[in-house]
Amino acid sequence: GGIIMYLMFGLMHGAGMFCGQNLGPRYAVFEPAVRHKGFKQMGKDIANPVSTLDCAVKMLHYLGHHEAARRIERAIDLTINEDLVHTRDMLGVASTSTMVHNIERRIRESMPVGYSDDETHLPPLPST
Repeated sequence: GGIIMYLMFGLMHGAGMFCGQNLGPRYAVFEPAVRHKGFKQMGKDIANPVSTLDCAVKMLHYLGHHEAARRIERAIDLTINEDLVHTRDMLGVASTSTMVHNIERRIRESMPVGYSDDETHLPPLPST
C-alpha cells in the first residue's frame, strides 16, 4: 500500500496535499499523510498546510459538519486554482503563512453577511 500511496502523491502535487484516515467502529483518527517530512520543515515557514487542513475537513465531514467542511474545501480550491498560491512542494514560492492567510481570507469571504468572528461573545472554557 505504501508504494502505491507514494506514486499517487507524485501524481497529485505531493504528500503535503493529503490526509490519512483511520476509521474504526467507534473512533476515527485523521492525520497528515507525511509526518516525517514535517520535522525537517518545522519553523521554516515552508510546509504545505493543506494536508493538515484536509484532516480538519475530513474530521468535520465525519462529525456531520458538512457546511463548515465545504467552506474550507472551497477556500483551499480557490487558493490553489484561482489565486495560484502554491508552496514549494507544488513548485511554487508561497510560504506556509501566505497560503494559510489566503485560505483564511477565502473562508471569511464565504461567510454569511452579518457573521462576526468576534470571540468575545463565546462562553469561557471550563476550568480543569
